Amino acid sequence: MRWLLESAEGLTPLSKSGVTPLGAGDSGAPVVAVIAGADVALHRMLLVESSPARRLEEARMRAVDLAAEPVDDLHVAVGEPDAEGASWIALVNRGAMAAHVAHFTAADAAPRHLTPAALLLPEHGGARP
Repeated sequence: MRWLLESAEGLTPLSKSGVTPLGAGDSGAPVVAVIAGADVALHRMLLVESSPARRLEEARMRAVDLAAEPVDDLHVAVGEPDAEGASWIALVNRGAMAAHVAHFTAADAAPRHLTPAALLLPEHGGARP
């Protein structure tokens, strides 16, 4: 996997411990797009449902109370439950998500996965759930 951070200047390979870019040796490796934009809202919540499809539907229903726009205009992503049973829910406007994907695709790095940069912060970093 190649982890690429999106910025106004372009796409930058993320490095581990500031030494070697992750996946830098394999330009054909699948891309994980790391989005640092303020257009992604993260929420950590307990979901009742257990199957992935039902968890996504539950998250979409709960997004109605979290977002300032219609849920049909949102891309909603649900992370796996952690040890406490809580999951990260990411909300982003569908147009903004399409623009992120287009930015990576235009750089010949169509992403297989996308993740908000805030989720890569160390567990005891500045961000708190």
